Amino acid sequence: MIVDRKNIDFFRDNSFHDYKVNDIVINYNNRLIKIELLYSDLVINFTCKGFQLFSLNCIEPWGSGIYIYDIEINQDHFKDDMISIKLILNSGDTILVITKEIDVE
Repeated sequence: MIVDRKNIDFFRDNSFHDYKVNDIVINYNNRLIKIELLYSDLVINFTCKGFQLFSLNCIEPWGSGIYIYDIEINQDHFKDDMISIKLILNSGDTILVITKEIDVE
């Protein structure tokens, strides 16, 4: 499923709470970021296409952890065709991507 500005409610309607962030791959030349999530035997990939910003911190203010606590998704206020997705981990760390679309597979 392709998620963009028209259907960002997909992330509000589907919970990814307690999914493990297993891997993050950045392909700068093609403007792709792939975030692999695991939940038991289920593998979900968020492929962010046309990204303009990627930010990740590893401060662990709440202690160690690699599981999703919450997801915030918004239309980007600076570009009409972009969305922002912020994964908040149970460690308190965040992964932020501003991108044109996210292919959820």
